[in-house]
Amino acid sequence: MPPSKTVKQRKVWDALKFGINFLTEKGISQPRLNSETLLAHVIGTERFALYVNGEELLKPWQWNLYQRLLQRRGEFVPLQYLLGSVNFFGFDFVVDKRVLIPRPETEILVERTLLKIKNFPAKVKILDLGTGCGNIALSLAKLTKAEIYAIDISKNSLAVARKNSQQLKLKKRVHFLRGDCFKPLKKKRVLFHLICSSPPYLPTEQLRKSSEEINFEPEIALNGGEDGLDFFRRIIKESPPFLTKDGYLILEMGDHQSKAIKDLVKKNKFLSLESVVPDYQGIERIAVIKKYNHEFIEFSELRILTGLTGLKHNKNVVDELARLSTKVDYYNSRVDSATTK
Repeated sequence: MPPSKTVKQRKVWDALKFGINFLTEKGISQPRLNSETLLAHVIGTERFALYVNGEELLKPWQWNLYQRLLQRRGEFVPLQYLLGSVNFFGFDFVVDKRVLIPRPETEILVERTLLKIKNFPAKVKILDLGTGCGNIALSLAKLTKAEIYAIDISKNSLAVARKNSQQLKLKKRVHFLRGDCFKPLKKKRVLFHLICSSPPYLPTEQLRKSSEEINFEPEIALNGGEDGLDFFRRIIKESPPFLTKDGYLILEMGDHQSKAIKDLVKKNKFLSLESVVPDYQGIERIAVIKKYNHEFIEFSELRILTGLTGLKHNKNVVDELARLSTKVDYYNSRVDSATTK
């Protein structure tokens, strides 16, 4: 049954019990936590204070607002959307139906990125692909002096990210760009020491069978294609030209995707998997990938081998040297143009 429409004043303790019973009937997970959070939000207090001040009366408007929020939560609207914000890495971010709700596991990606920053000089450049509400890029901007770029294809997501940058007083610290994957960078002379991303990684069929709450989040931020790997294929393939020598690509993966992503990295001659980091449940969640110029090594080794064996006139060897030389020149040209900016 829906919450009562009456304006009768209720004690805090009675309102809390009402909310717990209502959300339990609706099948909401953790009904007590949800009820406490919503009631504390309405009153403007902390959850523990509900029990300290349980005998106090709610104002009529507080009781009515609490009921409306309970009703929407009972319809599986995500709690974070009802609150209008989420805490990520110790910072509060505005979230609404335009953006994916940041997950706790993504904090591990930020932790790993912070660790890798120490490998580079003071002027570090970082790229956040698929920034959403900006939680990754803005957390890094808060905690480092890095120059940060953030890309998203959705203008709605970027509007929320920019709002968060203003709220966190980081408006001038992050360059927000709209576009598909690396396309906004094609004409920019910039290389990144670190590229990090939590891309859409749910397989399409799994997304259709997911919980009712996920249906409220933007599909574009969740749907990773038939096998969930569409964006990983693109990012792994397209990232090397945008990384500095010895740069890192740090990716958040979905459940049971670790092996497939390891295979994708193995097939890329410019990348090498350095480590895989588990999440809080022991699931392999973060892939730390290092740029490794295999083509340059192959080119050097083949050139040496040619000189040693007298194969410099062999057509196949000459063609292979030309192919590798072209690739090496291409990557070196990107490095030179970016570093002389």
